[in-house]
Amino acid sequence: MFGKFLAILLILSGTVLACSPSTVILSPTSYYITYTPSVVNSAAASGGMLVEVVGNPFDVAKADLERAITSAMTGSHFGPPVKFVTAKPKGFTSPYRIVMVFDDTRGYTEAKLCEEGTSIEPGTGGKSVKVNAALCAGDQPLTGVNGWVGDVTSPEDPKFHRLISQVTLNLLPPSNPDRRGDSFGIFLRM
Repeated sequence: MFGKFLAILLILSGTVLACSPSTVILSPTSYYITYTPSVVNSAAASGGMLVEVVGNPFDVAKADLERAITSAMTGSHFGPPVKFVTAKPKGFTSPYRIVMVFDDTRGYTEAKLCEEGTSIEPGTGGKSVKVNAALCAGDQPLTGVNGWVGDVTSPEDPKFHRLISQVTLNLLPPSNPDRRGDSFGIFLRM
């Protein structure tokens, strides 16, 4: 009897937490057959991962938002350390980039994010923060995910940090479920 009661209590508490505005909500990750975790190795070896930020859900300078995003992304993935940058440094050769569009209500697809990148018109902010994100190889999508969190006050808010960290983890997963059985799920330490 106690086990049943505990199970019901856990389910109810999970339901309440899922409805909380401080809970990060993510869509299922979109995987394209071309994604392999070796993307992380390649980005680490070729200067890092470019992050294109479209829109600004806060009343702060874009540079402050970008700094908070790249800080939250750092270490939020599997594989070797990757430097996330918002401008290409000298010697940057990585073909990979992450595009993040904030507060868009048009529901851009990963293909649109990868094809148009920073030329996409930004959405308008609100009390909650919504992000559409895609990992791209050139103009081709590799993975994509959408995320949302409510009651965020600034880019330094722990809820915003959690949103970006979880989006990053989903964009750079340790395997591609559509490629089970191949050897591309192995990370190399550099």
